[in-house]
Amino acid sequence: LLPFTFTALKKNTHIIVKEYKKLFFLGLMGCGVCGAFPFLAGETTTVTNMGIIYTSSPVFIILISYFFFKEKINLIKITLKFNTMKHLKLVIVTLAIFVGATSFVNAQSKIAHIDTQALVEAMPEMKSAQSELDKIQKTYDTEIKAMAKELETKMKQYDQEAASKTDEENQKRFEEVQGMQKNIQAYRQQAMQDLQKKERDILQPVLEKARAAIQKVARAQGFQYVMDSTTGSGLILADGKDLMADVKKEMGI
Repeated sequence: LLPFTFTALKKNTHIIVKEYKKLFFLGLMGCGVCGAFPFLAGETTTVTNMGIIYTSSPVFIILISYFFFKEKINLIKITLKFNTMKHLKLVIVTLAIFVGATSFVNAQSKIAHIDTQALVEAMPEMKSAQSELDKIQKTYDTEIKAMAKELETKMKQYDQEAASKTDEENQKRFEEVQGMQKNIQAYRQQAMQDLQKKERDILQPVLEKARAAIQKVARAQGFQYVMDSTTGSGLILADGKDLMADVKKEMGI
C-alpha cells in the first residue's frame, strides 16, 4: 500500500511522529487482535462464515457503540462508519451474497456416510446367508476332492501296471486319465459359476434390505446423499454424520 499512501504519509509526518504511540496501539489492536481472531476461528469454521463475520464487523461496531457506550447513532455517523453510503450498500450486498453462499453450502452439505460392509456383516440375515453358502461350497469341495482322489488312485494303479500292459492298453489308459482330468477341471469351473449365482441369489435380498434401511433413515434425517465409507471404497475423509447406529436401530440390530 506504500505507493498509494506515501504522499499522505510524507505530508503528515509531524503528526505521525507526535502520535506514534497511539497509532502503534491502534494498529496492534486493529490488525493484530481484530485480524488474528477471525483467522484463528478459521481452524474451526468455514471460510464462508469467516467472511460473513469479518464483513459484518461495521454493523457490530455500531451496535456495540449504541448499547454499551450509549452513543447516539444517526444517519451521519452511520455514513461515516462506512465511509460513504456507497460502501454501506456494498457491505449489505456482500452480506447478502455470503448469506446466500452459506445457505447454498449448507444445502449441499446434507451428506452422511455409512460403512455398508460392516452393516451387512452385522445383519442376522447375512450370517444365515453366509452359513448357507458355506454349506454349498463345502459340498462342491467334497465332490471335487473325491474326484481328485479317484484320479490319483487310478494314476498310481496304471503307473504300476504299465510295464505289464501293451502300448495300446497304456494309450487307452492315458486317454482315460486325461479325460478324468478334464472332467475335474470342467466340474470345478461349473461349481464356481453355480456358487457365484447362488451367492447373488442369496445375498441380493440382504443387500436390498440394508439399502432400504439406509435410504429410510437418511431421508428421515434430511440427507440427500449417503457415501459408502467402507475401507477401499475410495472415500478419503468421513468426518460427517455416521448413520450406522441409526440404521442398526431401524433394523433392530
